[in-house]
Amino acid sequence: MIFFNNIFVVEAGTPEVQVSASISNSQIEAGDSAILTIVVSEVSGDDWVKNPTVFVGISPNNGISLPETSKTASRIDKSSSISFSFPINTLETASVGSRTIQITVEYYEMDLLNIATYGPFHTSTTKTFYIINSYGSISISSTPSSSNVYLDNSFKGTTPLTIQNVPIGSHTIKLSKSGYNDISRTVTVSSGRTTTVSESLSLHSGSIKVSSNPSSANVYLDGTFKGTTPTTLSNVPTGSHVIKITKSGYNDISKSVTVSSSHTSYISENLESIIISHPTAAVTEEQTSSPTYDKGISYEKNNTTLPIIVVFIILTLIFIIKGRKKSADSASNSNSSPPPKITQPSAKETTPLTTTAATIQKPKDKGTIDIKSAFQYKGATIQYKVKIINQTPEPISDIKIQLFVPDVFMLTQKEKSIPMLEPGESKTVTFDIRPTGECGDCAVSGRMNYYDYGTKKRQDVDIKKKIISIVCPVLKRKEIDEDGWRNATEELIKAEENTKDLDIPAENLFNIATRVLKDMSMYMIPPEITSTPQLFTGVGMFYAEGAAGLHYAAYIEVVGGRKSRMILKAWAEKEEALTGFYHRILDEIEKRLDIKIFIDEGIIQYHVHKTEIKDNIIQRSNIDLGSRAKCPECGREVEANEKFCLECGAKL
Repeated sequence: MIFFNNIFVVEAGTPEVQVSASISNSQIEAGDSAILTIVVSEVSGDDWVKNPTVFVGISPNNGISLPETSKTASRIDKSSSISFSFPINTLETASVGSRTIQITVEYYEMDLLNIATYGPFHTSTTKTFYIINSYGSISISSTPSSSNVYLDNSFKGTTPLTIQNVPIGSHTIKLSKSGYNDISRTVTVSSGRTTTVSESLSLHSGSIKVSSNPSSANVYLDGTFKGTTPTTLSNVPTGSHVIKITKSGYNDISKSVTVSSSHTSYISENLESIIISHPTAAVTEEQTSSPTYDKGISYEKNNTTLPIIVVFIILTLIFIIKGRKKSADSASNSNSSPPPKITQPSAKETTPLTTTAATIQKPKDKGTIDIKSAFQYKGATIQYKVKIINQTPEPISDIKIQLFVPDVFMLTQKEKSIPMLEPGESKTVTFDIRPTGECGDCAVSGRMNYYDYGTKKRQDVDIKKKIISIVCPVLKRKEIDEDGWRNATEELIKAEENTKDLDIPAENLFNIATRVLKDMSMYMIPPEITSTPQLFTGVGMFYAEGAAGLHYAAYIEVVGGRKSRMILKAWAEKEEALTGFYHRILDEIEKRLDIKIFIDEGIIQYHVHKTEIKDNIIQRSNIDLGSRAKCPECGREVEANEKFCLECGAKL
């Protein structure tokens, strides 16, 4: 009981306040928001609470925005509660980590007659939440710069590069640059952090194995000394290089060699002795009996020259003596004939010193091994022919010919053999190539290895590369009716027809094949479809125009029930365009069906070395253009689709 101015005031009781807090998301993504809810309750039931005020603060507060830091209510009745809500905003730059919310409640209590106010009273609590960032960044640099950057196989740009907003976790970074080996790295991106990747790309390289006869010859690569034969030069950058072989007393040899990635090139050379020429000079008695040494001429050189002079004088004297004896015999055997006049050769005539080149026979020309290559298109394959001509005086045997193709090519046989070639004999081997992939330019080269009976060892000869170009069309729909389509295809070049039996329901196959062509932006004439429970027949005709104004057409017919037969035809204005166009159809259909439709099971995948290509070659058609052209070099009649003469190898 409290006495105020002669009035007794009785306090009813003391309220007991309880505070609880919750947050809508205890892990807030940087840049997102959440709601903080604070509940203030009177839990004793003794009295009510007057003017409760909630104060809120966050520590640390960097990157945090609180629009309101306090809120007030008028009262809380006995055994009741009231809620206060506070929005919490985070910035994208907010640092990752935990945050603590400091919550303080200030309130008052009243007497029984609600006349006197007591307080303020305080109670407090805390609440913890976390700022998280589901993204980080990757900073990438490389040597050399301007390398292509792929994040999880998706192209992102060139180095130096920083990739923002990368989801946290493991990712694959791939760096590539023309002429260099690719690099792939797995990196872990942490929340709100930048991961650094710095790599040095190594050049595509191969090796060159150099040998000579005689050995111990000096070897220079692009003018830089590398050692003596036999030797293997490793980590040689891909491309064209010059190998020079030198040895004292022998002629220098320079050879151009093309180095391919992860491949060994071979150079084996027979060095020719230097033929020394000496000027004609009269030989005096002093020279024959006591040779002198001019200043600057080594003793070793005079020791080499003196025996040659002595041998020549002896041979000359023997020749003169035999000539005189023969003349004397002729005079004694013929009395009627006047004695022949014997002319004494002068000292100048009897003692000339001719050049060494005249007395030493030059080795006969050993001839060469000629290699001619050419290609032609036949259906879905390319026939690559290599002709070997033995123009040496000795036979060669155990001849092995390899073809080097891009790794997207398929070969029915990776190596061809010829048992033996006699001097002057030639033979041709044929490789069947079934390419797959994109269109553009690609190089095909090769190597021949054989046993040389002349040198009694195996030799290597490179087959020069040939470039094959294919146009890959970018199509756009061009509407046409059936009559117009048939008239247009009569003016176009047609690929050979392909037919295939497949264990796929006919209607499904037709839908897939026509969808492929429509996805290639070809206009489809309303199809002809006949369907019964036992048999389905579908015919689709397609037409399009390329970016260069060339026209393309296609025809698909599918017949069958549970199993089906598909017929595919294609047309284009140019053969190069037809190849890329036709293969793209085949490739897309094969991808959708996951079946290699037009590849024989006997064809194997084979590639000797990795080759960077802009494209590979696919379907080419055999085209009959009427009268045949002739090779400008040898006059042979050539097919219309030959790019190089199969007889002489000349470009057509």
